[in-house]
Amino acid sequence: MIAPEDRSRPDGPTIKIGSAIVHSRSADPAPDPVFFLNGGPGGAIVAALPNMLSAFDPILAVRDVVFFDQRGAGWSQPALVCPETAGAVIAGLQGRKFTQAESLAPYLACRDRLQREGVYLEAYNTAENAADVEDLRHVLGYAQINLFGVSYGTMLAQVMMRDYADHIRSAVLDSAYPIWEYVMADAPASLAHYLETIWANCENDLVCRTAYPEARAVFAQLVDRLRQQPVTLTQRDPTTNEPITITIDPVDLIGWLVYTDPHQVPALLYDLRDGDYGPVLRAQTAMLKEERRPQWPLSEGMKISVMCNMRLFQVTPQQVAETNARFVTGLWANRSAEVNMALCANWPARPIDPREATPVHTTVPLLVIGGEYDPGSPPRYADTIAAASQHGYAFIVPEAGHAALISADPCATGIVYSFLNDPLRKPEGDCLSDTRGPGFMLRAAIARWPIAGLSLALLGVAAWSAWSGAQRVRRSPRQFSWRINLRLLGAWPVGISAAGVVLCLWLQPSGVEALESARVVETIVPLLAGVQAALLFSPEDEPGLEVTLACPRPLAWTILERVAWLVALQGSVALISTAVVGHLTGESVIVGVSRWLGPLLVLTGLGLCLTLMTRQAVPGVGLVMILWSGLMLASDQITKRWPFLWPMSLYLQPDQPDYWLSRVFFALLGLMLIRLAVTHFIRAEERLLLGRGLRQAAGASEE
Repeated sequence: MIAPEDRSRPDGPTIKIGSAIVHSRSADPAPDPVFFLNGGPGGAIVAALPNMLSAFDPILAVRDVVFFDQRGAGWSQPALVCPETAGAVIAGLQGRKFTQAESLAPYLACRDRLQREGVYLEAYNTAENAADVEDLRHVLGYAQINLFGVSYGTMLAQVMMRDYADHIRSAVLDSAYPIWEYVMADAPASLAHYLETIWANCENDLVCRTAYPEARAVFAQLVDRLRQQPVTLTQRDPTTNEPITITIDPVDLIGWLVYTDPHQVPALLYDLRDGDYGPVLRAQTAMLKEERRPQWPLSEGMKISVMCNMRLFQVTPQQVAETNARFVTGLWANRSAEVNMALCANWPARPIDPREATPVHTTVPLLVIGGEYDPGSPPRYADTIAAASQHGYAFIVPEAGHAALISADPCATGIVYSFLNDPLRKPEGDCLSDTRGPGFMLRAAIARWPIAGLSLALLGVAAWSAWSGAQRVRRSPRQFSWRINLRLLGAWPVGISAAGVVLCLWLQPSGVEALESARVVETIVPLLAGVQAALLFSPEDEPGLEVTLACPRPLAWTILERVAWLVALQGSVALISTAVVGHLTGESVIVGVSRWLGPLLVLTGLGLCLTLMTRQAVPGVGLVMILWSGLMLASDQITKRWPFLWPMSLYLQPDQPDYWLSRVFFALLGLMLIRLAVTHFIRAEERLLLGRGLRQAAGASEE
């Protein structure tokens, strides 16, 4: 759609509004579609549609949905992106502290460039956005529409209900902000309410209360500790591998809590209390990676223009001082507010519309949805906005955060679906009381001591088994047949392992984390070792019987020799590959070996045990591949959602907590699986192949 850039100058320049219509699945859709009003401001939505549509399934069953990029953002032209700010954002994540002048400089450089390109920045505001939506409605030929706004889109919806109410059938506001309140001045109180909600819910949750009995007090103690002595941390940039240093003070602490999943906040506080800053460093690494390759970049120029044209950024020095004195959260919220106020003082903007100081009273039916864990839009905003409509309804979704409906909670989407069908009737919301999720996260440290104790026990058993085996070998030195077992082992699995590693390092497939250079050895070699182990010794294989009958000795020697050859050959491939990968990535050989040694021993032991349990090689191979794929695909997600389950992650990464303990645990577990096969399952096979009497006779002949 073509629109005037500035409607006060109808003969002036024009802009383009990018839009997309997703048609309903219904053969007879409702005549009034839903217009989605995106947040940000400055966010792109049209390009992101493939990742968004699932949240709109209930609506698309009945209505079309119209998506559009607001002026200055996404597919709309011109797009007011500010590449000048990228370097400063990266530098900030790398630990650099900026003065206010340094913070403003890249944004002012963007302003100057956009103005040189002929962009009239004053025209990128909410009133013009609302007029664009009205023009788009008219161009598409709809008599009435329904609005669905998220975050800033809720403010745009309120302006539309004020200026174009005749064409609006209903409005759904998700994570709403009232346009008549000083939202940024309220930010410290809103953030304090958010943290208080976390503390209260933790106290009411048995698991959280038991694991983190003093979460509120720990937060206060950390603020005091960091105020007296900020913490300095050093790590390497994930892209450049250069060392970077960051300092964490009380302001940074609050910022990290804001960007942490609320279910993880108590665990993070206890980790920081104990001096474990790993979660912060890992989060920073993820943010650095994401910032360098944003999927849908925010239009910073459009965001600043919109915000500076509204009351959002209006915070007086007196308000800053008052909220800093009342709320510890003001330390973080007001720091950004002061920079934003200085930026708006230097950014072209129209005078604030005096109508935005009064509530939007409307006859448009209004549904306001909020998230219980929303640090910016507290539940009171939903009640305040809904009360301004003659048919206004407010609901708070438990466990949800900002943009509560994007999570596609069945109850919340059902409320929206019911409201759109009959906006004059209040939807039933009783189901919200049943939407409590799995609760608070248990931190990785909870499993540390049990796994350390279990590892010591496994080490003791392994040491005893090694000593016992050595004594057996000393008494019976001629019971080995290395050459026969090497011949029966075969070279093809080793060749496949080497070829697979070389191929992945050569092609370097993008987008597959498991096949990245640092991980390729741990991904390929242990799998093929497990498959080879499953084929190593099956009761149905004639070579196994041949070797057993040819040598008057326990069958355990055969399996031990073959496993030793397997580990030696596959381990050699892995070791050589590790040296090559270390040269490419800079990772030490010790870390590289630790990546694959535990998985190789575990999958080898599993393959061996599964074959002997099922008495066939094929099921053993299949089960090894299923277990490998499950552990490879799911372990990262498991440890992110339930960090205390890290002992289940066969492929834990070096930047994750308890990595070395995990590697020791899995190496010992693999040895125990091999021992289990030798001492338990093999005895059953001896009875089957040789008969109990012959086995006993063979044992007697040894003595």
